[in-house]
Amino acid sequence: MGYSKSLFSGLVIRWATIKGMIDILYNYSEKLEYVDPQICESIKKALIESFERNCLKPHDFRHREIVSQRGEKTWIFPWKTPKNYHELVEDGNRFKHEIVERLKNYKHGAGHKADCKCPGDYKLKGFRRCPRKTVMPGGDKEEFQIRMVECSDCGQKFSLLPSFIPREKHFSIDIIGSVLRSIVLFGKSLNGAFESFEMCGRRLKSRQTLLNWLRWAGTFHPATLLERCGAQCQGYFQEDEGFEKEPGLRTYTVVMADPKTQLIWHMDYVDHVDEKNLCTSFEDFLQRINFNVKGITKDKWKPSTNALKSVFYKVWIGFCHLHYLKKLNKALASYQTETKCPWKQVNELASFTTTSHFLKTSAVL
Repeated sequence: MGYSKSLFSGLVIRWATIKGMIDILYNYSEKLEYVDPQICESIKKALIESFERNCLKPHDFRHREIVSQRGEKTWIFPWKTPKNYHELVEDGNRFKHEIVERLKNYKHGAGHKADCKCPGDYKLKGFRRCPRKTVMPGGDKEEFQIRMVECSDCGQKFSLLPSFIPREKHFSIDIIGSVLRSIVLFGKSLNGAFESFEMCGRRLKSRQTLLNWLRWAGTFHPATLLERCGAQCQGYFQEDEGFEKEPGLRTYTVVMADPKTQLIWHMDYVDHVDEKNLCTSFEDFLQRINFNVKGITKDKWKPSTNALKSVFYKVWIGFCHLHYLKKLNKALASYQTETKCPWKQVNELASFTTTSHFLKTSAVL
């Protein structure tokens, strides 16, 4: 019905050709003789055994720990640069005098046996079997021997690592510190830090390495580190939340700093700056300090105000006037432009408005 005669003829010819090929293959299969040599039996037996071993029997999956479990038995002693380090570890008497004899001052109790009295006496026990291979500034990989010591009481062995070699990291502490400083202090994005890393002579495999470094550096809460260092705080803080300007990410940073010493006692990352998330963040900070929080200076973000009043008992809250003064100066400049009034009148208006605002917001909440 609409097909031309030539098209119909072509379809018939193609069908006949395909049918002929199928018939030929069928005739070949009929002529094949069944053979079952010994090799076929071996292959069949091997396939059955492999299926039973890999698919039918239960398996114990091994979980590979990313971080070594020898953390408690690895001590880090202060040694800023690799300069003279090789001479230090090769000279046993010098290493014992400058490093081992001072270990008793660190009071490192972890890693010993439960019944160890840990008098602080250690003796040298050679080197690690495998030296550390660390990428140094410039991109060259350098090899460092690691000394080991043994406790005189319980016999546990410890590795002594110089401070310029971070634990479980392929790069030196100078490289990692430079990258983290550019991200945390100077606001460089992850993409920017990843691309600029080639300047050190190496290229990172993925951006996940940067995230792992950030998590590794933030393993300990700032309050925990400051408490261990013996830092003192009078209980007064400045608190603020900031949005992290990172493409494709929505993260807020919550910070509490001592205005007198400029030490950061609390830093946390949250997805939202609502009252619930801020309460969780402040409660975590409260559990890590051994002093009372007496007063906090902050902006007028109400969820954070409510969270602070809920977590810290009878805390004094004072509002920071920075944002108010910036907006006031901007509004007065616009007012002077529109009215063409003298700046003396603008300054008097600013002084009156500022004084009224300070008197209004100076009450204790």
